[in-house]
This record gives sequence, structure tokens and C-alpha cells, in this order.
Amino acid sequence: MSNSSFDIFHQARRVLCKCPECGEISRLNEIDIKSGVITDPTWLDEYDDNMDDFDTSNQKFADEKAELKAKATAKGRIKAEKDMQNFIKKSLIPAYQQMSYDPRDIRVIGHPVDFVVFNGGNKVRMKKIDSVKEVLLLSKKTDDPHLQKLHSSIHDVIENNEYAWQTAKVVDGKITLESK
Repeated sequence: MSNSSFDIFHQARRVLCKCPECGEISRLNEIDIKSGVITDPTWLDEYDDNMDDFDTSNQKFADEKAELKAKATAKGRIKAEKDMQNFIKKSLIPAYQQMSYDPRDIRVIGHPVDFVVFNGGNKVRMKKIDSVKEVLLLSKKTDDPHLQKLHSSIHDVIENNEYAWQTAKVVDGKITLESK
């Protein structure tokens, strides 16, 4: 832009105009002058139309993508729940197969207990309820005397309220425990 064009633009900021329709006062460089005469479209008009079409198509694509993603997520959750139920039925003794817990609330520990059930945990995650109903440790009966002793000691710790909630924070490879 040449100096003279800049000077004209700068001077247009000093000139004030009053709209004959609404009476609003504006700077000359801010007004949008329109006439009643229809002119032939320019390349810029066609570009603006194309950009509007593109924006509309892009928004439609984004909406369709979000809808498909939501459907796929719902379908995947249903499949995961069925898969977990099948896993539990195939891998557990018959007594565990009759449990009425949501399979998504069950976590496999393996040793020294088989499972931990956070009853209602999935509903808390889905914001259907505010808190877990209970935490349950599940293990099948064993003939191993060492495992029986371990299970008994875990039972005693729970019965005597000799447990605490701690949160472990790992920062720069160092672990700190915080108690509630």
C-alpha cells in the first residue's frame, strides 16, 4: 500500500458520517455503503459463496462424524459388556457366574484375591449415581493353607478397620503418598 493510500485511509477515520436511515454516527472508513443497483458478481463474490458452501458442508460432515462416533461408542460399550460377561462366565466357578454385579465394575486382581468389585462404579462413571455402593473382595475357597492364612489376615484387617486410603503421586520418578 502506498503512502498516499494509507493517508487517505487515515483521513477517512477522521471524517464522521450520519446514517440517513437510523441516524447512527460512524467513521467514514467503517461504513458499508450499499446501493439498490444489482451488479454482476465478481470473483470475490463467487469465492465467498464457495466458502459459505464449504463451511456448510464442513459443519454437516462434523455433525455426521460426531453422530457416527456416538453410535459406535454405544455399540462398543454394549459389545464390551457382553464380552466381559462371557469372560466371567467362562473363567469363573459357577457360583461367581450367578453374580448380579455389572461386569464393568469387576476388576481382576488374581492374587491374593481373585477380584475386586466396585459395586456401582460404572454408574458413577456414567454420572447416573453419585457414589459406589460397596467395595467387595472376591476369592474362591482354596485348600492351600498359606493362601487361607493370607485371606484370613485380610479379613481381620478389614474387620478391625486397619486400612487407609492413600493416593500415590509420581513426580520426577519420586513417589509420595498422601492420606485422606
